[in-house]
Amino acid sequence: MRMSRKKLEPKDVWLQMTSMIDIVFLLNVFFMLVSDMTKAQVEALTLPIAYKATNDDRPPKNRIIVNVMGNGDIKVNAEKYSKDKLERLLATEAVKYPDPEGLSTLSVKIRADANTQYKYVQEVMMACMKAKVWRVSFGVSPKDGSRTEAARE
Repeated sequence: MRMSRKKLEPKDVWLQMTSMIDIVFLLNVFFMLVSDMTKAQVEALTLPIAYKATNDDRPPKNRIIVNVMGNGDIKVNAEKYSKDKLERLLATEAVKYPDPEGLSTLSVKIRADANTQYKYVQEVMMACMKAKVWRVSFGVSPKDGSRTEAARE
């Protein structure tokens, strides 16, 4: 006895794309949020005006950004630091980047609020000196009065 085989017609095959589009959208949002973590180092400050400044287009790779708030609080990567804790941080980071003269090639950028007393900025500078860090720069706003972060970050 022979069984008869029915010839099956190929059916239309299609994919449900809605779920895939949702996943791609969520991945895009994730990578956009995570891709530029350098902005997490920058606090919202009103920077002082400088008459002569250069744009910070190519920052060094081994740079620490120290934010000095108006009330004297010191923050690095959104974490509050005491003067002693900052000195320890700079000392441990400075030894990772030595130069032949015994100094460090570590770079520190000090961003202080325009209303910050100088003594708080001086504490950060003294911490850099104790850690033998000599590459120190300051975050400022341009003279033209546009106090934007992107102008002289």
